Amino acid sequence: MIIAIILILFPFYLISATLTLNIAKDDNKSFSILHLDDYREFGCKIELNSKIKDQIICTINSGTLKYNKSLEDRFLKIYFKDKRVIISPKYNYHIYNYDDNFIKSNLVKNSNIKDSKHWMIVAYKGEHRLFSKIDKDSLNFDILFAQRELPFIGQLDFDLKPKESGDDAKFLERIKKSFLRGEYSIVIDRCNNFLDYEFPMSDFRSTVKLYRLRAMNKMLSSKSDAKIIDPMEFANLCEEWLEENPSNDAIAEVLSYISKAYIKMGRNKKADEYLEKLKVEFNNSIYYFKALLFRGDRYKNQKFYKKAIKVYEEVLYNTKDLDIASYASMKLASIYLDSKKDDKAKELIKKVIEANPDYFKKTATESFNLAKNFAKNKDANISIEIYNKISKSDKLNKEESLKELGFWYELTGDKTKALKLYQRYLSKYPDGRYKEFVKRAIDRVILDVDESNKSKRLVSLNRILKEYKNTPLYKKALLKKSEILLDEKKYEDILKLSDELKGAGAKKLLKEVANIVYIESLDKGDCKKALKLQYDYNLSTSDNYLNEEFECYKKLSKNVSATIVLKKLISKSKDIDKKIDYLYELVGLYKKLGKYKALLLASNDLQKLLDMKKSSKYKDLCLFRADAFFQIGGLENLMIDEIYRCQKSLKDDVRLLDLYNRALSYAKKRDDTNMIVTFAKEMVKLQDRYSINTYTPIVELDLVEGLRSQKRYKEALDVVLKLLYKKLNDKQRAHVLYLAGYLSEKLNKIKEAKEFYSKCGEIVEDSSWVKLCSDSLLLLE
Repeated sequence: MIIAIILILFPFYLISATLTLNIAKDDNKSFSILHLDDYREFGCKIELNSKIKDQIICTINSGTLKYNKSLEDRFLKIYFKDKRVIISPKYNYHIYNYDDNFIKSNLVKNSNIKDSKHWMIVAYKGEHRLFSKIDKDSLNFDILFAQRELPFIGQLDFDLKPKESGDDAKFLERIKKSFLRGEYSIVIDRCNNFLDYEFPMSDFRSTVKLYRLRAMNKMLSSKSDAKIIDPMEFANLCEEWLEENPSNDAIAEVLSYISKAYIKMGRNKKADEYLEKLKVEFNNSIYYFKALLFRGDRYKNQKFYKKAIKVYEEVLYNTKDLDIASYASMKLASIYLDSKKDDKAKELIKKVIEANPDYFKKTATESFNLAKNFAKNKDANISIEIYNKISKSDKLNKEESLKELGFWYELTGDKTKALKLYQRYLSKYPDGRYKEFVKRAIDRVILDVDESNKSKRLVSLNRILKEYKNTPLYKKALLKKSEILLDEKKYEDILKLSDELKGAGAKKLLKEVANIVYIESLDKGDCKKALKLQYDYNLSTSDNYLNEEFECYKKLSKNVSATIVLKKLISKSKDIDKKIDYLYELVGLYKKLGKYKALLLASNDLQKLLDMKKSSKYKDLCLFRADAFFQIGGLENLMIDEIYRCQKSLKDDVRLLDLYNRALSYAKKRDDTNMIVTFAKEMVKLQDRYSINTYTPIVELDLVEGLRSQKRYKEALDVVLKLLYKKLNDKQRAHVLYLAGYLSEKLNKIKEAKEFYSKCGEIVEDSSWVKLCSDSLLLLE
């Protein structure tokens, strides 16, 4: 028997009309069968043209055609314009109008009417058996439907599943179950066994072949199994299935498989042909979008991100299937995350969460990886939202997800929740894969979790400090420990960690603590400690503690620093009495520093304030001024004036002694006898008053010499006689005895003069004064 095998069936819907193009083979010769039918009658006519081949023009009466793309196969080319379908046969053809049932009769005969609801055109090349021995208006299909009037599909139960009465049905059920379990290589092996050995003539051959294709498709889409499948072989098997099943509901699905195979081979133009057929002929079937997604995934894996985005967006904005749109959204989000466009990624996933939350559970593994990517980009809140959708999935790695969830909560700042999750991990997986990571994480987050027992917390911190030296965690633990010590006012303990805290970037904290201890030290008068802290930490002193700072500088003889602080006190003080005190201190410091000109300027300011207050305070200011005039040099007259002012204000103040001595020196230099007598007499008087002999016997001798020059012999003798009772060395005593003899002689007290000269001779040490005494005594003999 010669059997005609229908290879491919393509239906096209033209509003209400339907166009179906069949490619068939009979006696090893191919031909095309075009069916065009509508619910209303319409006409087709042949137009003969000498310039071109014949054309068949069919005018559809039910509406305007919206399909505007041409169709073409080996034997026919079809165009669409308005209500007309224009068919151009390439070779031989026959046209029939026919409304009978193909099953009831295997004879197609033209009814010879002008209009019909069903027109059929058969096109072929050369001679063909079907047209050799029949009437030109009829067509005989030599196909027998033995014993059955309708195509047989086997017995079904109420759920439209094959009944288990046959072994082939049971085998098919095993194949389906393996497919559902994801055992795709097993499915392929069982399908091959079914087809080649077990049930080669089964009614379920078509379904088994389809499951083989489905399993191969799954493996082709898998990263791990893709290399096992030859995409060309896969495409050929799909083509074979289409030839055998021209009217099967899974045609769109298998066409998508073919496009995937060509995409896999990199033959994009060939893939586009099948994608176009899917798009047009199956009205944007989900399989069209699934094939597009496969292309997008391939672009993404090849890092052609712009192309991938374009494909995914086409799917997202055109599909009506929520799962497919969700898949595209997740892939786009992944690309956006890799491109650091976090906001776009977040917006897409938020929409999936709102519109199709169950999708995450369906794709738990992929969703979990996406959640990790969000966390990597510092948006762990979205990671947690995704996890909440997939947490109950069996596909989820419970150990890893628990570790990641703790990490995500840590990233969001919820350290308490993170700590609980990390601790739960160690409890459930004490020897888990991520044990070390979790231990470190616990040490990390415990630093930010409130702990009421500070002693216990310090123990934890000390352990961390011991175990994590030279790490960021060490620095953080150190800072936390310092915070606790600060709360407990253990300032000294913090300062002991000074070097480490500086290395941890805690200079601000250290300065804060050092300042506290600095103020405490100033209050206690612990100046050495206070000033060391000030130097080490570059501390500045508040106005409230400038006075204490000054006292410390003064105490430790830090005169330059004391001067600086005093100037601040003077400038800031609004109390005149205090300002007077500060100026007086400043005058004293200038004296110590030898800054005499500055001393005079400061003393002028001080004197003005004293005069303004009519105050008798600091009468000794003249001492500083007199000394300054002396030290500057060339200002002796001003010095003498100042000394007279001191003499008047200070009277018998012992401090005048040194000033008088300077005045005496100046008088001797000028040979001013009156001045010599004046200041020498004041010096003798002060020494006698305070029972001191600082300038004895020089000042007495200067006084005697001055009085002698003024011929005030008696006064001079009184001074000399008193001097004899002072502690003198032999030379000095000889000198004084000589003067006593000389002055007695001047007063005509010859007897007394001889006695003084004689005593002078008793001095053991020989000197010029002893010789003078001896000579003077000889003159009196």
